[in-house]
Amino acid sequence: MRILSLGFPLPGPQVDNHTFANAPTFFDYDALVVNPLALSQLIEEVVDGSGEHVTRSRERVVNAPTAPDCVGLADLLRDRRDETARLLARGGLVVCLAYPNVVHQRVAGFTGCDRYFWLPAPPGLQYREPFLRRGSGSELITTEHDHPFGPFVHQYRTKLAYHAYFADDAPGFSDATRVFARSAGDAAIAVELRLAQGRAVFLPPPMRHPTGDPRYAFSNALQDGIRQALRSAATSRPPTWLREYDLPGLSERLAARDEAQRQLEGAQETLAAGEDTLEELERYRRLLWQQGKYGLEQPVRDALALLGFQIIAQEIDTPAELHLDGGNHRPRIALLEVEASDEAAGMDGHHRLRRRLEEAIAKGRIKRGLLIINGHRTQPPAQRGEQSQDALRVAAESMRYCIATTEQRLHAVRAALDGDEKTVRAFRERLLPMLTDASQMIRTAMHDGREILFEGAQGALLDLDFGTYPYVTSSNTTIGGLISGLGVPPAAIGRVVGVVKAYTTRVGQGPFPTELHGAEADHLQARGNEFGATTGRSRRCGWLDLVALKYAVALSGITHVAITKLDVLDDLAEIPVCVAYDDDGVQSDHVPADTARFETVKPVYQTLGGWQTPTAGVTDYEDLPAKAREYLAFICDALGVRLLLVSTGPGREETIVCNPGRVPAAV
Repeated sequence: MRILSLGFPLPGPQVDNHTFANAPTFFDYDALVVNPLALSQLIEEVVDGSGEHVTRSRERVVNAPTAPDCVGLADLLRDRRDETARLLARGGLVVCLAYPNVVHQRVAGFTGCDRYFWLPAPPGLQYREPFLRRGSGSELITTEHDHPFGPFVHQYRTKLAYHAYFADDAPGFSDATRVFARSAGDAAIAVELRLAQGRAVFLPPPMRHPTGDPRYAFSNALQDGIRQALRSAATSRPPTWLREYDLPGLSERLAARDEAQRQLEGAQETLAAGEDTLEELERYRRLLWQQGKYGLEQPVRDALALLGFQIIAQEIDTPAELHLDGGNHRPRIALLEVEASDEAAGMDGHHRLRRRLEEAIAKGRIKRGLLIINGHRTQPPAQRGEQSQDALRVAAESMRYCIATTEQRLHAVRAALDGDEKTVRAFRERLLPMLTDASQMIRTAMHDGREILFEGAQGALLDLDFGTYPYVTSSNTTIGGLISGLGVPPAAIGRVVGVVKAYTTRVGQGPFPTELHGAEADHLQARGNEFGATTGRSRRCGWLDLVALKYAVALSGITHVAITKLDVLDDLAEIPVCVAYDDDGVQSDHVPADTARFETVKPVYQTLGGWQTPTAGVTDYEDLPAKAREYLAFICDALGVRLLLVSTGPGREETIVCNPGRVPAAV
């Protein structure tokens, strides 16, 4: 058995791996394994000249007519089609990874070249809509285990994902095809086609190409399917008259075969019942790695139902409401949404939940929401970083809904299955307060005379209304977010503390007049560990920008500042501070309203002396070097605010709490 694999590397002594261009003649092999994506890439690289491809005879492949020193792409494709037809005519096999058709419009000599031009189709059918349709999913069900590729699909069903399916209602489908695997929605996703004397088998491709040792097992399993398919094709069905020609012992062996078949059917029924029982528990483990409405939301609903919550939704396609028994309080209702991602969960789930919340609020109904997230779903829970993006956490605070992780749900499910009602009850009690009316809770606390600390997130220039649009987040990061997001009356706000670094940083794009590059930027990045906690992306660094800070102070009515990372500047002999902008030759002390204009201003610096003395770990203001105290006083004087805190290191204890009676008046 000789196998030619095109664009899909398979290890093994019986497999030759090539491209469509440099492969030997197809009909010299017993079977082809083809990745259509690789062919499409080759075609586009030849058409746009971004890649060079040669034939086995070292002739260049060009998007032009064939010449003495080159082969035209159109002629190459026609030759490969003829070779495939000849391979099929002699009973060969083509194994093709199933992807939707793509028409390559720029192939010279074609008015439009289909991705599957090289593969003959059954009479009256073509590998395009409506016969071959675009679709995607990861639920694969083997419907014919006795098909040569049935065991392969069943073995790798959790590692394959379909990207196309065949329309089994197309005229002539049943006469030319055999379906041996379907999707959960009964779409034909693994299909065998009879083509002349040969066959073509379309398989769902792997989610990721196997690497390391698993690729050998994958290749061997695929080769076993090819071997069985070639054997079955070589064995024709015996004529009916052959039954009249008996042999000694044949009837006994036929009876033994039939008895084994009956036992097999009984075992299959037992296996099916066992799989159903297994699925009752296995579905909860999907909480840790699945995604999508059918992959993740159904297990989430099942888990919440197991934990005693009532899910109000007849079908999975119906958005769910979660009814929670509040104990001594009236039952609470929350809108449920689910979101998963290979990275930290983003804003898609928020947008769906926000739309539903706004519709409900407009009707005077539900005002709470619950977003279950499964961030970094491909990694073990112990290795996951922050599961939600900063923007999502800020949005959740603004809309007053709760974010919880699927990992937390699994811990509660485990307790429920163990009969640990105490833990389950504690879980419910922890969740219920998170779904309370936060604004009412805050108003009650204010009425009782309690002090309340609100913590914001993200910088003032990322504010949706007053930031450097479009380089902003989706909510109000200034004091306005406190009023509109939590219903706090403006008159109730006392001290407003702005948190600012002793220098300036920015994540992502947007205006940054004082941005540094080279050694100075590297110094601040390294000393300040200016790398994203979730993404690891380096932050942009620059000198302190007092113009932007004055803008932030004005927006939020800041009365005090907490200045962090003072120790990062310890090594510097001089510290430039931006005190104004040069706006096309005009000196300005305010932030331009036009973002495009903001990106063109130049900083005007005033240089202060550095202290070149370690401040790390200092906890008393008077113990700071004189130059450091002068730097802090300069900032507070320029902003017109008082100094509340100074951070001299990453530890909680490495903080100076300033006493207004001890700190100079300007500070």
